[in-house]
Amino acid sequence: MMRAEGSYREVSDQFPVQKKTYCEFFGIRPEEVNEDMIRSFFEHHQTEHLDELIAGYTEMANLNSQITHDFESCDAECDKHFFERL
Repeated sequence: MMRAEGSYREVSDQFPVQKKTYCEFFGIRPEEVNEDMIRSFFEHHQTEHLDELIAGYTEMANLNSQITHDFESCDAECDKHFFERL
């Protein structure tokens, strides 16, 4: 429930922007909507793509880990040359 209240407060704070965005998205006039419709829309869609974002970041973390592993020998060789010159 706390999250919904926070979301409502955020929408209320940015209501003119949210209303403009909502109206442009649906191609309707501002006088055809009320705050409850807009609040409901943004609360419903605020986490719509969250699972996709999590999966994407997880995939990138795995890719970054593989790249790091693949270049460990290059790092070791650079370190070796660096310390030989000291």
